[in-house]
Amino acid sequence: MGIIGFYNGSSTSPMIDYSKCCIAFTQEKDYILLKTDVKAFVIAFDKPKNIEFRKSLICIFNYFESMSVAVNEDIMDEAFMKKYFRNIVYAFYDDYINFIKERRANKKNEEIWIEFTTLVEKWKFRN
Repeated sequence: MGIIGFYNGSSTSPMIDYSKCCIAFTQEKDYILLKTDVKAFVIAFDKPKNIEFRKSLICIFNYFESMSVAVNEDIMDEAFMKKYFRNIVYAFYDDYINFIKERRANKKNEEIWIEFTTLVEKWKFRN
């Protein structure tokens, strides 16, 4: 399904706007690099022309990270969050996991979005 299936056309929150920006980016030639050459995608990601996409994607992953921390700290109910967010977090994880790994390597920081990826991997592969 990917991230495209999650936008319904009406903007009501910043997350919807961020999602719209990410969806629009899927039509750009730089997006193809995500699947074919992740190192080239990272270079494209940092270009000034892609600043709105970059800000949007980082905000989305930061939101998922904070949501994951809340689940892991028992602030939010994991069963509810999994039921409600599973499809969207799986889509972003599947589309961007190689980018996340490359970003961690480039920044020499294995903790980047670690709560998010750990939670998704738990839901996908251990439950």
